[in-house]
Amino acid sequence: MKRRLFVVISIVSILLLFITNSVLANDTKNERILVDTKKFPELTCDRYGVFEGDNLVDPNNPNYDPSLVYGPEGSRFGPPGKRNLDFYRSIGWNINEESVLLEKDLNKKDPWPGDAEYGTFLRSGKSVQLVQAYQKIYPTITLNESGDFLYAPTLLGPDNCRIESVASYVRSGTTTYRRWQVFVHSTTTPGDGSWYFVANMDIAFCNRYGGTANEVLARIENAGGSPTLWKAYIYDRIDYQWDLIWQTYGTRPNSEGWDAWEEWYLSPNWPTLPQITSRYLDVQVSGTLYVVTNTYGYLMNQGTAIPYTKSMINNYYYWSVGP
Repeated sequence: MKRRLFVVISIVSILLLFITNSVLANDTKNERILVDTKKFPELTCDRYGVFEGDNLVDPNNPNYDPSLVYGPEGSRFGPPGKRNLDFYRSIGWNINEESVLLEKDLNKKDPWPGDAEYGTFLRSGKSVQLVQAYQKIYPTITLNESGDFLYAPTLLGPDNCRIESVASYVRSGTTTYRRWQVFVHSTTTPGDGSWYFVANMDIAFCNRYGGTANEVLARIENAGGSPTLWKAYIYDRIDYQWDLIWQTYGTRPNSEGWDAWEEWYLSPNWPTLPQITSRYLDVQVSGTLYVVTNTYGYLMNQGTAIPYTKSMINNYYYWSVGP
């Protein structure tokens, strides 16, 4: 009798485990569309995450504030003739105070990332069907200066994937905007593309998608076809449902993907930031999920030095950047 009961309990446990894994790994047939794809163009912002109407240094903005056009004297965004150009010279630019490139950079139309990146590169050519990770978010992060950008974590699939799913923090004027967004990469120009708004990362968003740990389970799927169809999802922890946030066709020029912490322009007035993590970075190959080890990924650690602690806790599926 005890042996028979043990067998029954074991079978039930196995079935429950199978059902759970099926929901998290494969349940996209009953997907719910979170954003109406027909309305996406109405929600676009510029490629650096600044929404139309937010950019207070745009003379065409009715709320244009000329006092915000230049940063403090001695900073790299200071008034002409009173800028610190050491940053640009350190990366090899041959420029002066009136450089056209510097003016573009100043106005945030074509910025050079000031940038630091840390996390995991995802190898191409591994027949990855989807990639997913638990990504830490905060509805209270505040950046210090207008024009500061923090994309962390940000997830992009390998094999020329076009969709990048991003926890985005952008300071414009006196406001830090905290949004979940997607960046759709260009099919022709590396690094180029368009930003699309998904949702504000407010308390309601955190409760539904972040759970008690404020970790969003984000997923990018290679749905196949010709041209390739890419889909981005986040998991609804209240309704136990994958929500489709974006889909698009085609391929980008670069083949590798990533799961990373990325900043633009936070230096030299670095903000106080909490510990941002990405855990259980998985890839699905031939229907099976694998944590990302050296087979599927490798360390990303590049750009400028940052005053935060970087740690690859488990190679290469769990990283942390923070105090």
